[in-house]
Order: sequence, then C-alpha cells, then structure tokens
Amino acid sequence: TDENLRTRYLTPLEYERLQGFPDDFTRIPFGGRSAEECLNTPRYTALGNSMAVPCVTWVGRRIHELLAKEKRRRKLGYIHMFTGISAAGVAFRPLGWEPLAFSETDPFASEVLSIRHPDAPNVGDMTRHDWSQYRGKCDLVVGGPPCQAFSQSGYRDSLRDGRGNLSLHFARAVQAIRPAWVLTENVPGWLNTHDNAFGCFLAGLVGADAPLRSPNNNRGAWPRSGVVSGPV
Repeated sequence: TDENLRTRYLTPLEYERLQGFPDDFTRIPFGGRSAEECLNTPRYTALGNSMAVPCVTWVGRRIHELLAKEKRRRKLGYIHMFTGISAAGVAFRPLGWEPLAFSETDPFASEVLSIRHPDAPNVGDMTRHDWSQYRGKCDLVVGGPPCQAFSQSGYRDSLRDGRGNLSLHFARAVQAIRPAWVLTENVPGWLNTHDNAFGCFLAGLVGADAPLRSPNNNRGAWPRSGVVSGPV
C-alpha cells in the first residue's frame, strides 16, 4: 500500500553473492564481448541453474572432518557432472580437492569453467563419455541432473522427458566410476513422481535390477533422508 515502495531485479553481482560465488565470478569475456561488456542474461541463467556454494561447502566439510577423524585426510579427486559454473569447484578449493573432469554443454557455463578452472577438462555431453576410465582415481562424484522434468511447476513428465532420463545416465556413470562418495542435487518433486523416478535412480546407484520402492507410504513419495542398500 506504500506508494513509495519499489522493487527491482538483483544485479548479477548480488546474485553471485546470494549463491556464494566470488564477486564477478561470471563476468567473463564471451560472445565477442569483453568481460566489462558481458551481458547479464547468461550470467543470470548460469547462476540460477547452479547449486548454492554454501550447501556444497557444508557437505564437503563434513566429508573432510570424517576423513580427518579416521586419519585419512588427503586431497580428494572429484568429478562434477551437469557442472554449470561448478559450485563444487568454489566450495572444494579451500579443502585442496582437485577437479578431475567437468561435464557441461552450455556455451557460457563452459567458458566460465575454462577460465576459472583451466586445468580441468570439460568432456561435454556426459552421456557420450567413457566414465570407467576414472575408476580407482575419483573419490567423489557431484551432479545435479536437470530438474524441469520433476519440478512441481513443470509438466512432470519425469522419466518420459529426456531431461529427466539424464538422472539414469548419471546413475550409470556413477556405477562406472565407483567413487566413495556421491553428492547429487535436485528439486523435491523428484521424490514423488508418478513413475518412481527416484527409486529408479537409487536402484541404478546400488546396482539393483529393479526400481526400489519407498518404505514410508503407498503413494511412492520418498522420505527426505534414509539408507539404501543393494548388490554393490
């Protein structure tokens, strides 16, 4: 009701800070423009599609503390699939962990990766890469498969949507690598799809030959935490 009340968009710099990235992390030369002339639209898109750095940092520190407690503290090697601009790359750098590979197809996000992480290769389409070459070399796999197929604000076609099916490709890649740790991120709608997409993903992770079923109700909705076991 206040006539003087105004709203505005967050600036890219404010968005970077909100997501936990360093200032001007996404301000890069791109599309024939200098960093100073970098358009805001691809920066907003890249930041909006990213994991939040503080959340990834929290998980990384818990792993770091566990390894220290078990006297196994060492520099871990990780792979980040569906990388975007890699929140993991920012979160894990203070821990001394090393990125072994990224997998990203978006041109702007790929350029951010090449500038911010010049020593880690970007293999592009994760479905076309032989991930088995990293078995025994990779400690942690990070990935946030596309969420549009599971989101409550979308059509919820789940695994019938090619984007949703990428979650199963991710599970297969994890099986090929066999890391000690897996960190994946998605929307809450992933836990209650009509086709039990999350149960299919868990089955892929543990090597089961049929989708796993939720233990907590008949509608198929998965709890927010739990333990899963399987042949692997």
